[in-house]
Amino acid sequence: MDRSSRVGSAVAFLGLSLVALIVERGHAQQGPSGGSAAADNNPMGWQVDALMKHAVNQIARQYNLDEKQQEYTQKLMTQRVKGFLQNNERDLRILFSEWWDYQLGGQAPPPEAAKDFARRAGPLFAAMHQEIIDGNLKWREILNEEQRKLHDRDMDGIDKAFQQYDKQFERWAQGEFQPGDFGSRVSSQPRPIMKSEDAWQYYVRHFIQDYRLDEGQQQSAYSALRRMREEAAAYRDAHKQDFAELDAKYNELAEAAPKTDPEELEKAKRARKELDGRRERLEKEISTSMFERLKKELDGIPRDDQRKAFQQRQANIKEVEKRARAAFTARTQPAAASRPESQPAAADAQATPKEGKAAE
Repeated sequence: MDRSSRVGSAVAFLGLSLVALIVERGHAQQGPSGGSAAADNNPMGWQVDALMKHAVNQIARQYNLDEKQQEYTQKLMTQRVKGFLQNNERDLRILFSEWWDYQLGGQAPPPEAAKDFARRAGPLFAAMHQEIIDGNLKWREILNEEQRKLHDRDMDGIDKAFQQYDKQFERWAQGEFQPGDFGSRVSSQPRPIMKSEDAWQYYVRHFIQDYRLDEGQQQSAYSALRRMREEAAAYRDAHKQDFAELDAKYNELAEAAPKTDPEELEKAKRARKELDGRRERLEKEISTSMFERLKKELDGIPRDDQRKAFQQRQANIKEVEKRARAAFTARTQPAAASRPESQPAAADAQATPKEGKAAE
């Protein structure tokens, strides 16, 4: 979502704060080995409070909130962000730290990593979308008529933003990318694709979190990762001439003058697609055979109780996703009721939510 746009202020009500929080904490907690620090501490620390306070100040300026409205907004945001992170903090932290690493590294994930990312991100983003809408509908009760008109437009923008994410994850599920998928609009050139074995660290990291592996199990997981990466390195060394020729072709395409002629653009796309195909065939031993062996070894690490707990969490998030998507469909169908009409706030809407009790 574009933080410079007006809809960014509305999303900041919960979405921007939540996303920024996860990105900040996830990146900060990366260990030197690529693993993540345990997330047993309270997910809402002083840094989070400061972040939410900043978001509320932005909203207050955008919506010209009075003092009571701003106080209500701060309390409601705190309650809902805490409630959402209570069940989703670990998964979101891992997901957004991975996203952040791709952005900082200027690389796109390999197809198998993109598919796995889309599988995890889809349900979480659907749940986050619904939480943002629920929070905004509650917050809307304290707005006056003019503020609600602005809010109507911002709510539409939130829906459109998450629809774009849905489409993006659908493409990622097929291993397809676009130049702007990672926030960069500077170049029309596709980002270089990360080596499959470099992306395995993310799979191992979220596997550890998924199954809540203990210290000994984590060591086994990272030991498996090291062994498979050594095998991948040996394979690349044995085929270094083939990889060198492929890299030279990629560099040649990247350094070519920008194309403006439609025929030249199409020619460049075909050349890139051909190179991608060659790369996929050359790396198949790594991206498919070795990766499957790594997954099989990891699958033997969790205990039965850890498997059952993970399956239950997966079932829960799938149910949340199902309800969220059903609610979105009902809310946006042409035959469904339109956005609530701008009406004066109810007399008790200005009441401050009680501490520690999540807004219904």
